[in-house]
Amino acid sequence: MGKLLTITASNTSRLGIQKRTIRPQLKVGPVSLSFIAIAIACILALFYLSQANQAAIKGYQIQELENKNAEMIAEREKLEVEMASLQSINQIESKGAVNSMVPSKKINYWPATTVASK
Repeated sequence: MGKLLTITASNTSRLGIQKRTIRPQLKVGPVSLSFIAIAIACILALFYLSQANQAAIKGYQIQELENKNAEMIAEREKLEVEMASLQSINQIESKGAVNSMVPSKKINYWPATTVASK
């Protein structure tokens, strides 16, 4: 059984000491155990749901950042191609090769029936 608590108090009107025993009133039965188990299960379920929610949020953030990264990589490659084409034109113009270029007067095309190699 539970422990008993003994309180001793002196009464000023009496010359003696008065003792009384207080028993604990907390009783744990099947109903309270069920309530405690349900409360613990609810707390664990809320903890699990919060963790799952945070993981889903992080997953969406990672996916968004990966999409943004892919867009930036594509944009960078596009700009590199544009930069290379602009540099090639600038190099031709800076070397003065534009002034020395002449349009061709006679263009020879291969006939459609002729095969270059067999």
